[in-house]
Amino acid sequence: MNEVVFDASAMLALLHHERGEEKLTADLLARSVASTVNLAEVQSKLVKNGATPMLLGAMLSPPSIQWSLIQASTQESPAI
Repeated sequence: MNEVVFDASAMLALLHHERGEEKLTADLLARSVASTVNLAEVQSKLVKNGATPMLLGAMLSPPSIQWSLIQASTQESPAI
């Protein structure tokens, strides 16, 4: 079961080898998911910074990352 939800800033830190990247261990990555909204934010920031479609595909498809589509929950999140 996935326990970690990646946001755009974590994905960008990983892609750009920024501070905090070392906290994104292989085990953590294996248990994580990301929403399409966050992925779209990452893509838009990369394109804004000059990424071409070919480079964008290469950056978002490294051999170490396996993408899977999962059904989104139809239940509301509990209020905090």
